[in-house]
Amino acid sequence: MESGELTAFYQLFGELVEFIGDDRWNDYVRYKRITEGY
Repeated sequence: MESGELTAFYQLFGELVEFIGDDRWNDYVRYKRITEGY
């Protein structure tokens, strides 16, 4: 995934955080960083 697409991806999901919940999103981000290395 290109860096620009990744940025857009985070911006999109950043808006959804309000609906999903910050704790759940933070857990997901940590999981992705561990599994994909970013």
